[in-house]
Amino acid sequence: MKMIDSFDPVRENRVIRAFIQEQVKSPEAFKSAISDRDEMYLYALQNSGGLTEKACLRYYSNGRRILEAVKQLVDWHFQGFNRLDSFLDFASGWGRLTRFLIQELPPEKIWISDIRELAVKFQILQFGVRGIVSTPNPLDYYTVRGFDCILASSFFSHVPEKTFANWLQKLYELLYINGMLIFSVHNMDLLPL
Repeated sequence: MKMIDSFDPVRENRVIRAFIQEQVKSPEAFKSAISDRDEMYLYALQNSGGLTEKACLRYYSNGRRILEAVKQLVDWHFQGFNRLDSFLDFASGWGRLTRFLIQELPPEKIWISDIRELAVKFQILQFGVRGIVSTPNPLDYYTVRGFDCILASSFFSHVPEKTFANWLQKLYELLYINGMLIFSVHNMDLLPL
């Protein structure tokens, strides 16, 4: 399988390298390559005035911030990542979180899922996780297993109202007993008046 085009800002930039050294558990094992198609990076680049260094720092900072929020919930509910056998990052994109998550949980215990097949392939190749290509319709979404923990970061902010409840139900059904569904949404202040 051919690698999707990417770049490695940690290898290319000493400031970003220093940031990663301070922010991750095992800097020498950190998988830093970013896909050229990563919408979260491209968004950071656009909002950083086209400055690559600033965009990368913002991108990695947001991935780290998401991990810290998830870690707090996992510590509270499961008493740590070491108690998890399976974690699904649903609507995972190109791996903004995954690169940090594999520092906490072995890649073979992590499944990622996204509607973009190339994003799934990128994460499988880059991070060694397992991948599931998603579907537009929750009734068509299928996986052969359940999960201890499912994260849907900002997914529900972008789902049409007609499929919102069905997606929520589908993800809930994929949880093991005593599992935990974690999701985030945009602030209600963003709703039209």
